[in-house]
Amino acid sequence: PVLGSTGSVTLYVIYYGSNWPSTTQPLINAFLGGLSGTPQFNVNKTYCEKNTTACLGSDSPFKGLLGYGVDAAHVFYDAAVQGNTVNSSAISKILQYALVTAPGHLPLDSNGIYMLITDPTTNVPGFGTSFCASHTRSNVAGTDMRWALIPEPGSEGASCYGNSCDGQPCTPHVVAA
Repeated sequence: PVLGSTGSVTLYVIYYGSNWPSTTQPLINAFLGGLSGTPQFNVNKTYCEKNTTACLGSDSPFKGLLGYGVDAAHVFYDAAVQGNTVNSSAISKILQYALVTAPGHLPLDSNGIYMLITDPTTNVPGFGTSFCASHTRSNVAGTDMRWALIPEPGSEGASCYGNSCDGQPCTPHVVAA
């Protein structure tokens, strides 16, 4: 299984940086909070581990809903303690800080997904030229965990937008009139 568990999966967000457009975080929080239980999200239950035509009970890796709350248990705000450049070595330090070191840190959850979202002023080498986002798993304080790096799309050119609204790029803080 992609997540290693067929139980409940919880989302955690690490907002990295302190220069956020005023609408970005509320929009991301509303989107993530609205995922669980919607017909659009429940389509995930049709993806099976073993069967190819219909999921049978424990065959679906998405039995549990993605839990997300906009509270201290699910969200961590990091004012770029590791600096304004996020590369592969900085990611492990950011995760260590957000999950182990910092006061009020996030819990270590082997069934969770941690999303590291950077603000527009954070430099992410390779973003927009080599990748638009990345994800993998790491060991943090003895816990195998999954994470995704999601640079704020407004910080890069059109190569990572993947969509447009009335000829304008759509990002969490750019909405077509």
